Amino acid sequence: MSEFDLSTPSVEQRRQLTAELDDDERRVLLEHGTERAFCGVFLDNKLDGIYTCRFCGLPLFRSDAKFDSGTGWPSFFRPVDARHVQVVRDSSYGMIRDEIICARCHSHLGHVFPDGPPPTGQRHCLNSVSLGFTRSGQPLPDRLGRGGERAGGVEEAPDDGGHPRDLAVHDRELRGVLSGFDLVVALQQGAERLCARLPVGAREG
Repeated sequence: MSEFDLSTPSVEQRRQLTAELDDDERRVLLEHGTERAFCGVFLDNKLDGIYTCRFCGLPLFRSDAKFDSGTGWPSFFRPVDARHVQVVRDSSYGMIRDEIICARCHSHLGHVFPDGPPPTGQRHCLNSVSLGFTRSGQPLPDRLGRGGERAGGVEEAPDDGGHPRDLAVHDRELRGVLSGFDLVVALQQGAERLCARLPVGAREG
């Protein structure tokens, strides 16, 4: 069992969280859209930490599972916990693909493909706009106000995918660095300057 409460947000919580989204976040998370390739704020992020669901804050992917797939979207070869993501059939755009959604709030994250690196052979292709990021040693978001969700650490539960059993985030001092919020703002500003010059990309894949 996951140490996180995976019950879906209440109607009121969903209304409040939706009101906090900007247009791009709403389009991707709630309407299953896709951001432009090579424009996501987390594409080139190499900091150590945890990627969480932008909508509900559930931990999804660990930075040490991130790799450069060359596709233009952040890619990961395993989730923090297989129970934190769900795979659903996506037949849009004349293709059959495996869409991945947040297991708690069912927001759209991206797609998973069987062409990733060892040990899983999977490529979870994510939209940056679907994600939040928490640096190692910092408290994880508690966007649903449920409490009890470990600050600064996530352990990966056993599964059948050959994943390591422990992905603990070790606390360490962080000095002379941007705060998590300032980091995202700085990355977003740089991405917006780049993407303003690029055409809309294809679906992630």
